[in-house]
Amino acid sequence: MQATKQPHIQFFDSYETRETALAGAVGHLVPGRLNGPRQFWKEFRQIAGREVPAGIRENITYISADPRDTLAFGSPRQVLAAACLCTAGSSGERFSLRELAAGMQIETLLDQPIRTLSGGESVKLALAKALAFSGTSARLVVASPFSWLSRSNRALFERALDGYRRRQVPVEILALAGEDDLAPARAAEFSGAVAGGAAFSLVFSGARLAIGSPVNAVTDDQLYARIADFHGDLVSPCLLTGENGQGKSLLAKALAGAIATRGTVVARSGHAAGRARLLFQDVVTQTLLRSFEGIVASAGGDRHKRVVALYRQLLRASGNGPGESAGRHDPAGTGIFGRRRTLLEIKTALIAVRLAARPPVLILDEPDWGLSRPAAIALVAAVIDAAHALDVPVLLISHKPWWQMIAGSRLRVAKVPLKAAGCPFEIRLERL
Repeated sequence: MQATKQPHIQFFDSYETRETALAGAVGHLVPGRLNGPRQFWKEFRQIAGREVPAGIRENITYISADPRDTLAFGSPRQVLAAACLCTAGSSGERFSLRELAAGMQIETLLDQPIRTLSGGESVKLALAKALAFSGTSARLVVASPFSWLSRSNRALFERALDGYRRRQVPVEILALAGEDDLAPARAAEFSGAVAGGAAFSLVFSGARLAIGSPVNAVTDDQLYARIADFHGDLVSPCLLTGENGQGKSLLAKALAGAIATRGTVVARSGHAAGRARLLFQDVVTQTLLRSFEGIVASAGGDRHKRVVALYRQLLRASGNGPGESAGRHDPAGTGIFGRRRTLLEIKTALIAVRLAARPPVLILDEPDWGLSRPAAIALVAAVIDAAHALDVPVLLISHKPWWQMIAGSRLRVAKVPLKAAGCPFEIRLERL
């Protein structure tokens, strides 16, 4: 009997070095989305204009840091049905759609639009698809699986890997430094007086939110989710926790007005009330393929100078340099334009734009995405300190235990299935 092959894990200090490794593993066939549309389409044309490298012509299964990159259809059922069809004639191990869905605990999601899935649910689907190809693939490459999955769902990742281990298929995991660490951060790792921020409140009353247009717009009904009534007085930074797929990101988008919502959904703090401002977990998607210059310029008017100042302040406070050299194309004279940006810099710019508006609450949804553990802790500490200086409360959303030491208050979210027509579940908040 052959010994079971263990996955080869590499750790990287930055998103960029990990993405370079992923690109090399799949023959540089995936264009980057981080530096605006011009760079994206330049890389796309280069990929389209050359032959697939000889060493990459084997069947390689991969899951990128954004699992939606490999989910091409409208619903999980369609994704898994296509995977089953692709492997139907193979001599290797085959799985039915039902087996794949049950194995990754996504049976109830099969007909939900993919665009409405949470990050964790998308990873489960990507893992189910990867498992379907375990009988035909020559290699599996996975980028940052530990960023998306909660502790309890890591067993699902191991289940997918088992399909490859049984066939002695090489597995390569590309992760960020500290990404798999489940230990809470120590107080000494946070700079400044992070705790003790302003009081704020969240109010949900009769709230219903749309969870995406139906896959079949002709025959399917529009689906809504309910948010149970809740009025909580909280202290910043507030930590919102919950397992994958329990509705954390949906709550955040409802508070920020990023999805259509009925009823009362309000964030209130000492200086403002209304919509919160939100940093998505998937920052690359939130850039909307805008360049760094476009992100900074989106503030508009007098706020632009505040954005630049906050951007520099956050970079310095998080240990990423006191300033930057001026680029060749910098009409505003700020000295921050004219070169390609790292994900950390783009994330910092997006936060600066939101913080400059002094919203009633700033929401950071899984802020460690795309960052090593040290970089994530340093950035979150810098953002909370800057926000508190502006009297802006911070709501941290995370399934990781890293942030327990700094929480001024805590909430837990849970999804409860319903049998109501057109309303499959209710999201409930509980104060801890």
